[in-house]
Amino acid sequence: MLTTNLTLTLADTQYSHTLAGTTRRWSVQCRTAYDVRMCEVTGKVAGPTAPWSTIKSGGAFNDGRNTDGPQTIYFASSQAGVILEIVEFTV
Repeated sequence: MLTTNLTLTLADTQYSHTLAGTTRRWSVQCRTAYDVRMCEVTGKVAGPTAPWSTIKSGGAFNDGRNTDGPQTIYFASSQAGVILEIVEFTV
């Protein structure tokens, strides 16, 4: 299991996290009480420009898909200083 704390220092700015190539499942939740935008495509979350998914304040996202090698996920929030907890379950 790998745990990463990713701080979205600036509002409406894209930040990324690349999952390890051995990740089989992963989850992300916001440690602070704000919504977070998430997408697997760069350039969508900062603006924001659809499509993207929203992790609601107090919520979490769990992905049970097997990844094929490293995968990058992009995040942004309208609030500065948001902290994300990303947990990767690896083999």
